Amino acid sequence: MRLSHLLPLVGILLVGCTTVHAPGESLLPEEVLQRTASESQKLDSSQYLITADFDMDSGNTWTAEGVVRMDGIIQHAGKQVRFQTDVTAEITDSTNGDSTIDGTVEVVVMGKDEVYLNIHSLTSQPNSALFQPDVIGKLAGTWWQLPSQDAAPQSTTVTPDPRLLQAQASVITVIADKGITEFNGKMSYHYVVELDKEKLFSYLEALKVETDEVRASLKDTVAEGEIWIDAETFYVQKVLWNISSLHTSAQATLDTSLTLTFRNQNAAPTIEPPVGAVQFTPAVLFALPPDALFNEER
Repeated sequence: MRLSHLLPLVGILLVGCTTVHAPGESLLPEEVLQRTASESQKLDSSQYLITADFDMDSGNTWTAEGVVRMDGIIQHAGKQVRFQTDVTAEITDSTNGDSTIDGTVEVVVMGKDEVYLNIHSLTSQPNSALFQPDVIGKLAGTWWQLPSQDAAPQSTTVTPDPRLLQAQASVITVIADKGITEFNGKMSYHYVVELDKEKLFSYLEALKVETDEVRASLKDTVAEGEIWIDAETFYVQKVLWNISSLHTSAQATLDTSLTLTFRNQNAAPTIEPPVGAVQFTPAVLFALPPDALFNEER
């Protein structure tokens, strides 16, 4: 399954939005979710934190397990994004040997053609062709502005956009109503939910999105979770998902438990371009010693 298909799918599971209602009033779950979906267009900005444990299996030669933390800001309904991702992974590879990867990467998206990248740190033990110290050392610690042709069109799909926010009520089913409970000092609607695959396929088809790869990816997937929605503002405060057997390719599968929390909805800090950013060009890599280049660059 291509990354451009996988990220919007994850985005659908990781959403939050707002409306206004009398605090603590009991509503049917369907009405709460529908209000959330219909008002999602008004969510202009938010800060969010994603934490996830993951376990991947290639189906033949390697497995990987690790932890990811992403702390970010959304502005202008996802048109501008800033996030820092920390990842640690243990890889067991019967062909190339076992390794440990640890890294921190920060990304700023000011627009479709204005994307900045800072590799704060990235190491592999033992060293690998993909993460050579000479290459990483040359790139690390500098803000690089990526050429517009290299700025991935799906850069902002890791964050909610209005269509994905609207999907919240369209693709999940409430399997248990936990009532109104206190969460982070606020009275909140608390539901146990599951992903409804047929609703998801219908939703994507209505958007004229090709669903064959999504269907193949989800054929064995079970996705269940919980959601907490502020009973006064209807901001989504927290979403928790446990996802198993998500096919990322013909053989590879992903199991993950992830949590998303929102804060400062419609009051998030502004996003500014990094000061002192350097335009990235291939010359940066070709200035390295020949033995530091990747095989395909020699």
